[in-house]
Amino acid sequence: MARPSYRGERIACWSETKRSLLRGSEFGMLSQFGQLMVPGLAVVENVTLPLMLGETVRRR
Repeated sequence: MARPSYRGERIACWSETKRSLLRGSEFGMLSQFGQLMVPGLAVVENVTLPLMLGETVRRR
C-alpha cells in the first residue's frame, strides 16, 4: 500500500492541524459546481480568494 508523503515526510502521522495547514498552503481545488463560489465575484476572483485569505492568515 502506498504511504502518502510530502517532500519525503510521511504525512499519515501528522496532526490534523498540520495536514490542514499543508492543504491550505500547498494544494488547491476548483469545483465544477457553483455552490462553492461566492456570488457576485468573477471566476478569477473566486479562484484567487483562497490565496488572498491565506496571505491574510500568514501576515498575522
